[in-house]
Amino acid sequence: PKRRGNGAHPEILRGPGEEMQLDTSPMWVKLGSVSVKLYLANLICGFSRHRYAEWFPRWRRFHVQVFLVHAVRALGGVCKIVQIDNGREIVILGSGVQAVVALEMERFAIRLGFGFVAVEAGHKDRQGKVEKAHQFIQQNFLKGRRFSDLADLNRQTAEWCQQIFTRKVRGQSFAPADRWEQESAHLQALPVF
Repeated sequence: PKRRGNGAHPEILRGPGEEMQLDTSPMWVKLGSVSVKLYLANLICGFSRHRYAEWFPRWRRFHVQVFLVHAVRALGGVCKIVQIDNGREIVILGSGVQAVVALEMERFAIRLGFGFVAVEAGHKDRQGKVEKAHQFIQQNFLKGRRFSDLADLNRQTAEWCQQIFTRKVRGQSFAPADRWEQESAHLQALPVF
C-alpha cells in the first residue's frame, strides 16, 4: 500500500504548536583554511519563529533523523505538522498531497508525535518562513565569522540562534521570545526514550 504524508494544508497554519517548517540547503563554508560543502538544516516554529539550525557534512535519512531529534530536544517538543519540501530523503515518490513518505521516515515521525506534510510542487512560498531563515543565516550569520571546524561552526550557530531569539523577526512586530511561552505550551510532548 502507498504511504502518504498527513495530507496537505493549502492554508498557512499560524496557531501555536500547529506547524514547523523543515528545510535544508547545501552551502560552501570555510572551515579553517578550506572551503567545504555542508548542508544547513533548519527547523522553524511557524507561530513563534523560534528556530534550531545545524550543519552536516552529508544529508541522508539518517542525518534527517539525527537533526530532528536534536531540534525537538532543544525546543522541548514538536508541532503536529512538519512541513517539508519534496526532498528524496523523506519523500520517495510524488509531491504535495500525492507525496509518498518513506516508511522509515513515517514511522520515525509517528514515534516523535508529528506528521510530515509535503509542499505542492511549485509552491515554495508555502515554506517561506524557513526559506527566509536560510537566507538570514547566509546573509547575517556567515558573514565575517571564522570557524575552525564543523563542531565550532555548530557551536557558533547554536549561540547565534539563542541571540536572535530575543530580536524582532524582520517585517514583524515580535521576537520569537515574545511568542515562545504560548508556542511551547502547545508543542507535542516527546517520548521518554
